Amino acid sequence: MGTMRDGTARKMVEGQQALIDYLQTKLSIYEEKFAEATGKERPELTDADRARLARAALPQRRPVGAERAYVVAEDVHGLVQGA
Repeated sequence: MGTMRDGTARKMVEGQQALIDYLQTKLSIYEEKFAEATGKERPELTDADRARLARAALPQRRPVGAERAYVVAEDVHGLVQGA
């Protein structure tokens, strides 16, 4: 793959952070609109919805603290099987 210079890596990280910031803002707007329309803070999720979110969170494992434990999505009602 070749080597990557610090400037290139920095630009990639900055671009990823900008996308994360945009998506967080977009989600906040959608949550506000949902609350205004329904009076509910959050939508009611089905088991399938929760399983989908849990599967999406699994690749987001990241080391935490000195012991390098991993943060993973909670297995909601045993719905994440073989993931």
